[in-house]
Amino acid sequence: MKNTTGSRIVAVTAAIFVSMALTGCENTDSVNAGANGVAWGKPMHLLSRVTAYRAGRGASDKWSRKGQSATGLPLRIAEPNKIGVAAAPSRFPSGSLLGVPTDDGPLFYLLADKGTDVESGKAAKIAGRTPAEKKAPVFDLCSHQQKWENFKLVTLFPYRGSVPFEKLPLSQKVKVLTSTATHEVAVQMWRREQ
Repeated sequence: MKNTTGSRIVAVTAAIFVSMALTGCENTDSVNAGANGVAWGKPMHLLSRVTAYRAGRGASDKWSRKGQSATGLPLRIAEPNKIGVAAAPSRFPSGSLLGVPTDDGPLFYLLADKGTDVESGKAAKIAGRTPAEKKAPVFDLCSHQQKWENFKLVTLFPYRGSVPFEKLPLSQKVKVLTSTATHEVAVQMWRREQ
């Protein structure tokens, strides 16, 4: 029987060091991990209003109906082994990873979309019962339906690549979104925080 776990650990460790070299990162304390030439910083734990939006037929705006995010990436729903796409306020860097706890384990999202209601925090202001909830950032996750409570403590790993995520070629952004290495790095960062 082949040892795939050991091979994965070596591959992810190599991806971290390659990423640090590609992004010009010298201070290893500021980088949690990296994959596909990008890196993510130390985590932020945020009380957030977490909503869901659809892609394709039935979506609320023309870009979502086309299945495309603001950064050009295809919209994608997160699954236990697949990173999805989320819309986030502009104060959080595009390309950041968001970990959302669910009853079935964490789901991970790449912040790669925008929205006026997300930017304004409208959903938090309407649904919030406490001052902290009313001021909470809103993250809108590409999903078939909302499978979580309205407010959640989420973990954000800010994008720390030397090239802004928006300026990466679309092919590299797609690799970041679809790569199993990125998902494995997200899982490792999540586990270190638990």
